[in-house]
Amino acid sequence: MAADEPAVGRPGYFGGPWVKEIAAVRKAGRTAARRMEIMAAYAPFKFLPKMLAARALRLLAIPAAATRGMTGIGWAVFAAALVSGALGIRLGNVPFLLSAILFSMLLVGASFGRLCVRGVSLRRSLPDRVFAGDRIGIALTIENSSVFPAGALRIEERLAGEAARRGYAFAAGIPAGGSEKVRYEMRPRRRGVHGFRPTLVSTTFPFGVFSTVARLEPPGQLAVSSRMGEVERGVYLEMERTFVRMARTRPSREDDDFRGLREYRPGDNPRWIHWRTSARLGKPLVREFERTETRRVAICLDTCTRRLGPRGEALLEQAISFAATLARDCVRMGCEVNVAAFAPGLMQIRLSMERRNLDVLLECLAGLKPAPDKDLEQLYDAMDREILPRAYVVIIGLGSLRMGLDLSRYRTPDNCVRTIEAGSPDFAAIFRRGAREAGEEIFAGEEEGLEEADVELEQRPVV
Repeated sequence: MAADEPAVGRPGYFGGPWVKEIAAVRKAGRTAARRMEIMAAYAPFKFLPKMLAARALRLLAIPAAATRGMTGIGWAVFAAALVSGALGIRLGNVPFLLSAILFSMLLVGASFGRLCVRGVSLRRSLPDRVFAGDRIGIALTIENSSVFPAGALRIEERLAGEAARRGYAFAAGIPAGGSEKVRYEMRPRRRGVHGFRPTLVSTTFPFGVFSTVARLEPPGQLAVSSRMGEVERGVYLEMERTFVRMARTRPSREDDDFRGLREYRPGDNPRWIHWRTSARLGKPLVREFERTETRRVAICLDTCTRRLGPRGEALLEQAISFAATLARDCVRMGCEVNVAAFAPGLMQIRLSMERRNLDVLLECLAGLKPAPDKDLEQLYDAMDREILPRAYVVIIGLGSLRMGLDLSRYRTPDNCVRTIEAGSPDFAAIFRRGAREAGEEIFAGEEEGLEEADVELEQRPVV
């Protein structure tokens, strides 16, 4: 017979099988009351009072689960109820009445608190653009589907992986079937796509004697991008000169590009000289064309962290921040930007003023992970190489440059390639990470297509 089955009807007491039953129950970690039941089954007349006493203790004892949520005020009320009950033995009915009122407060506080949080649900509204280290506001919509009102709700949220400190919000009261919006602030520490831990909704309503906690898991992830910075102005001036040089060396022009005639300038293509008009006026004149071709920028981001040692993660964050800042500023200049990287799968995104998809790039870079086994040569083989001709190519190198790889395949007869190693002195000279609105003074007053990208989150106090 199993140790947890009743031993009713088993004969014998002195030296009987109940000794083995008790040993098995004790070894299995059973309670003392269960052992009393077994002993009473073998000798009902001798051990029946002990069994009844064990049952009475079970019924009268306060469950541990109920006392866990008792607050300091609740313990004080419980102690006062016991003292009042003891005084009632000598002083009469008034202390007994006070003790009954205090115990009723405890009972109502424990039961009504569970009713308050039972019908509570919430929805989370996340900001579209979040950068590591910035303080952000997260809005919560709390709904109460219960027939009882919910009051004094304290909401606690936290990102998984210790990515940010806890955020707290408070709702004073939500009527039955109603809803309320609250807001709290949080400062994410690291780049990445972070999930949320279970949301804790607690209340001490109505008397503050018990704290009831409910665990909710509303869906949602927070994409935290690497903090942008400021790129040296000389980088963009060099880029502009390169685009002008590419336009002048263009082999031919279409008829619909023609704008007018102007005087010849040193560096103009001799093929553009309008000889008939130049001979008539006695000075060289060249055809002037509208710029119809798109200025193209290709950013090739190296995510290989081999041979970087313990600084690999920090250097990767700097490279990601530089790539995001450069892409944003080039889009503001009116360029078509192509970004290619291993994340660790191939990631290739095309940005432009018309597409307005900078947030797509930031979200992809937020979830980017290092690819130690994929270098820049493999990136060249995997990506669409149509983005390289007639483009200003920026290679942001990490471990691939320390491996001595041949990157000459990135060059074409009509493009310009610039290689920058993250963490090098040259990199530190052209990029400063951490500026809130880097590059704003360079392109102030230009395109307005990405105005929404620069709107800073409104900071409000916690509700």
